[in-house]
Amino acid sequence: MRLRGMMRKESLQILRDPSSIAIAFVLPVILLLLFGYGVSLDAKHIPVALVFDQPDAETAAFSAAFHASEYFSPRPMGSIQEAQQALARRQVDAILWLRQDFARRLHSRDGARIGVILNGVDANQARITAGYVQGAWQTWLAAYAAAQGQELKLPVRIEQ
Repeated sequence: MRLRGMMRKESLQILRDPSSIAIAFVLPVILLLLFGYGVSLDAKHIPVALVFDQPDAETAAFSAAFHASEYFSPRPMGSIQEAQQALARRQVDAILWLRQDFARRLHSRDGARIGVILNGVDANQARITAGYVQGAWQTWLAAYAAAQGQELKLPVRIEQ
C-alpha cells in the first residue's frame, strides 16, 4: 500500500514538472552519445625516444615499424643519457633501447632483448604505451621471422 502511494505521488510530481522527464530520459541519451563518440582511450602519437647503440639494417627495420605506426611519434636519440634527460623533462613518454648486441642476439637461440623505459607518472598511459610497444615488437618480430623463412618463437617475455 505504501509502495502504491509513493508511486502515485512520484507520478504526479513528474507530470507537474516536465523537466524531470528530460532529466530521466534525455540526459542519459546525451551522455551516452557524448561518451560513445567523444571519449576515446586510444593513445595516438605517443612521443617515444629510439636509442640504437649500434645502428644496422635490423635496427633500421625496427625503427621503420615505429615510424609507420600512427600510435607513436618516434624521436631518434644518440645516447641513452640523452633519452633519459628527455624523459625527465617529459619530452618523451617512453624510451626504446636496442643495445649493441641486438643484431647478434636476434639471430641467436635466446633471441634479442629490447629495453623499454616508461614514464610511470600516469599509470594508465604507461600501461597503454607498454601494450602498444609490445604489439609493435611482436608484429615486427613476426614480419622479420617471415622474411627470414622462419617461424616466430613466442611468447615474448616482459621483465619488469
